[in-house]
Amino acid sequence: MKIQCNHTEQGSGRQVCAHLLHGLDDSWSVEQLSHFRRFTGKGLDYVFTCPACREQPLSELCWVCGECFVNIAHGSRLGDLGQPEVAERPSNLQLQQVDRWPAESRLVQAVPFGKGWAALNQRNELVIVEAGRRRAHPLSKWEPGADEGPRLEAAEPLVGLSVSSGERCLLVDGSSGQLNRTLRREASPGCLFPLAFTPQGQLIHGTQPNRLELSEPGASGPLKILRTPKDYHQSSLSLSPSGHWLAMNGWIWQSMGEVRVLNLSEDGPSRPLCQRDGFWDGPLVWLSPSRLAVFGLGQIDVMLLPGVRIFDLDSQQELASIAGPDGPFAFDHYLFCHSPVQGFSVWDVETGQRVFHDPEFHPLAYHPGEKVFLSQPEGSLVISRLL
Repeated sequence: MKIQCNHTEQGSGRQVCAHLLHGLDDSWSVEQLSHFRRFTGKGLDYVFTCPACREQPLSELCWVCGECFVNIAHGSRLGDLGQPEVAERPSNLQLQQVDRWPAESRLVQAVPFGKGWAALNQRNELVIVEAGRRRAHPLSKWEPGADEGPRLEAAEPLVGLSVSSGERCLLVDGSSGQLNRTLRREASPGCLFPLAFTPQGQLIHGTQPNRLELSEPGASGPLKILRTPKDYHQSSLSLSPSGHWLAMNGWIWQSMGEVRVLNLSEDGPSRPLCQRDGFWDGPLVWLSPSRLAVFGLGQIDVMLLPGVRIFDLDSQQELASIAGPDGPFAFDHYLFCHSPVQGFSVWDVETGQRVFHDPEFHPLAYHPGEKVFLSQPEGSLVISRLL
């Protein structure tokens, strides 16, 4: 192996398209280092190729040192080509369409709500999809700012609509469409509004970057204050199905993403679970009351690989990692994954094997109570079940 960049070898060498070497000088820019990450099909191995060489054979590559490989990784990522080698086994699983009816609008998000879903459409209308009644109806309209992409959380009877700036959240009554309450907190750069609903219908929400409150939806004051470290900028929340554990996304200076967990039945502090430089708000999914799967293999944002790390919170141990799953996630005996590029896949988390893959299926959401998926192909709302 001969290193072909302008450095002596630093750590293990990696392969890139030769055209990317021209950007590796003292004035390199994101544009000069625009690249695709191309998986070789051998484990988690990948190379970087320039746009012109995305279809060229893998033999048309050169070796660079580890430092230059990371510099290229910090350039403009244009997308992924292929996917990591994954463990697979055949199964008899198949998707079966349960119901279908015309859609009145295009849905962009959906979350389980009662026996159906709460959704947001392209007209910024909150929609309640009622599977059993075969109809969807808009409830209320809101106007987020240009830079305020909305995010949904829901638990009957309330739906929470928060904005990406992380400063406000609207609680809307799911039966009337009327505003119940507006939650606000201090600005926290790069953070979503922290909101979660407990199994008892209480709220956990942010009021300051490092402070959460447990409260009743209509109450004026908190039932309990949940504190995180002063330098921890709180973002999205994920509550375990039992309501025993709270997982938190956020970051500490300088932009070190950190997943923390808090035992809500105790008065102790939250504790860090894992850190990733420059990356937070990745998908989290609960596999059991105390087992949490965290998206992303690796330690640096630009070099994270699709996959999950599985942690047991009771024993405070990392149990395993699985290469391949790409979020968002849902879990019901199997891990369900959906990627706009790779489509829908199903994983056995005990063996780390993919047991089902449909690249053409793109679900909006999974309903764990009804055990069905909601999707919207070709202008229709479709409910499907995995059998």
